[in-house]
Order: sequence, then C-alpha cells, then structure tokens
Amino acid sequence: MVVLTLITRDPSFTRSSRVIRRSRVHHAGFIVHALITRDPSFTGRLHQIRQASDPIGRTATSLKNNFLTSFSRKAAVARGTTFARKAGGGPNPVAVDIVLLLDSSGSVGSPAFVQAKTVLKDVVEFLNKENGVSSAGIRVGGVVFSETGKTSTKFNYLQHHTQNTLANVQAQILAIPFDNGGATATRVGLQQSLDMIRTYGRTGSQKSVFVLTDGQSNQGGDPCSKAAEMKNLGYEIFVWAIGKSQSSSAQKELECIANDDNHIFKIDTFSNAAEVTKRIRALCI
Repeated sequence: MVVLTLITRDPSFTRSSRVIRRSRVHHAGFIVHALITRDPSFTGRLHQIRQASDPIGRTATSLKNNFLTSFSRKAAVARGTTFARKAGGGPNPVAVDIVLLLDSSGSVGSPAFVQAKTVLKDVVEFLNKENGVSSAGIRVGGVVFSETGKTSTKFNYLQHHTQNTLANVQAQILAIPFDNGGATATRVGLQQSLDMIRTYGRTGSQKSVFVLTDGQSNQGGDPCSKAAEMKNLGYEIFVWAIGKSQSSSAQKELECIANDDNHIFKIDTFSNAAEVTKRIRALCI
C-alpha cells in the first residue's frame, strides 16, 4: 500500500480527491490524502526545504538567476543600463568585459583543476546563450592565481577582441596548465584582473570578475581592500567557492570580495560543481 500526501491551498481539492479515490489509482493500492493550508507562506517554506536538501539544484538556480541573467540581452542589467533594440528583433548585445579568475593553488589538485576548467568552459557557454561571446557582446579574459610569482594572465580577449569567439575562449580555458602553486594570492589575481579591464575594457561596458576558488588567500596581501577598490569603480565581483566547509575568516573574506550575498555561490566539491553546470544546462533548455 502506498500513501500519497498532497499539499494544497485550494479548499476545493477535497472534491477532486474524491474523484481520485474512485479512480484506478485507488484501485491500484494507492491512498490519497489532501492537506489543505491557507497560509500563503507555506509553499515558500516548502521551497526552502527542497532547496536545503538539494545543494546542487540550489547552486544551479542561484548561478542562473544571480549571475548568468545579469548579463542577459533580454533584460536591463542590475545597474539600470538600457540598450537599443533592433527593429523587428531583440536587443543588441550588451557590452560586457569579464575576467575569469581561476585558483591554481596546490590545494585544488590536478584532477580537480581539470574539472574546474570544464566548469568554466560551461559557464562561458551559458554566457554565450545569454548575450553572445563576441567582439560586440561579452569579451572574456582569463587570469590564473596561486602564489604571487605564478599568478598570470592566460588570455586576453578584451584586447584581442576580434578573436573573441566562444570556441576560442573555451579552447584557451582548457589549455591552461595547473600551476600547483604553494600559496593563494587572491589579491594579486584581483589586481591583474583590474589591470586588464582598466586597460582594455570598453567605456560604458558592464565590468565583472568571476572568481573560482577553493580557499582563503594566504599570500600577496589583503584581497578585501583591492575588491573594495574595484567595486567602487563599478565592477561586479562574483565568487564561486568550492569546499566542504569554510572557516569564519574564509567566509568573511568571501563576503568582502563579492558585491553581496547574491554574488556568492558555494558547493562542496569540484565534481559537484560539474553537476551544477549540468543542472544549469537543463534549466537553460
């Protein structure tokens, strides 16, 4: 015997449940109970419970709603930018200059670094669907950070924008070697991201940095002051933190780097980060 409990705000459901009881479902050994609630917040609480039990789905939804759609050509971006619409068509591409800032410190590990690159490749694919990776739309640069001496720019399509295609960006991401650095110099990575955008970014473009990291900085100075400088210039900083747990100091660092809580995303492992992008792909279909 299987018992199905249905939760509804519709008091008329008891009438339809009688129909169900007379149906083949009942004869097949199912019992249907209807729990009726008039509390409008109840469904919201149920959604929160489902999200808490599904961290992959929660992170996928947050990345889609708070990161990807902020670059969409279908709606104005958060800071109120508007853009012209072509006659008889959709809006023109939004000018976006973004740097992908990837952690290559030894704590990540080589297998996980390969997964991280695949995740970034997928992120760029989703950005392309939202607005188009192109000379006119989203221009992408890549910086890898670990210890101070190994932190470096890997590709710069903000400068070489005529080569800024989805295929080229994805190929550049996958070609990045693992540094296996002995430290995490997040501030230095942010500085190089700032230098790239400030030098080669377009006037009036939406300027962003997307950080993918597994831990707190421990070399190169305090990243919070550098992040504050960038945010004061109008840059948006998104941080995707990978790890089973974050210390209180690491959490404070995430909060000071990102613009706000909606710019912070978390998942416990790099393999689950890959599952997140699979879920986003399903959401974007």
